[in-house]
Amino acid sequence: MSTLPMTTVFAIALVAFAVFQIGYAIKCYGGIDDLMVEIDCSGSCVKLETNSKYGDVLQYDCYEGKAEEGCTTVPTPIRDIDKDATTTTCFCKTDLCNSSGVTMLSLPVLVGSFLLRMVI
Repeated sequence: MSTLPMTTVFAIALVAFAVFQIGYAIKCYGGIDDLMVEIDCSGSCVKLETNSKYGDVLQYDCYEGKAEEGCTTVPTPIRDIDKDATTTTCFCKTDLCNSSGVTMLSLPVLVGSFLLRMVI
């Protein structure tokens, strides 16, 4: 009976964790503009961007309904004040995907880098 080296056991455990970490909840950002917190969500993450001649507003939240990933822009006129205002709504289904330019390192990339480092 042979035993596996500890690095092999650790690598297998790390890969198993990465594969099975997929659960029912994802993390999304919630908040307005730069005031964001991480929240747990069982649906999709959503980002709404409203653009008007008076300024832009970003909203981040969790959307519990069914939504396809992607963005749509629709006119959202503000009465007679700004008839050209628009709102862009974006849905996504991965952890913290509704950020504005925040670069996140995913666990599979981290695991792959670790395994590659073990081989080299």
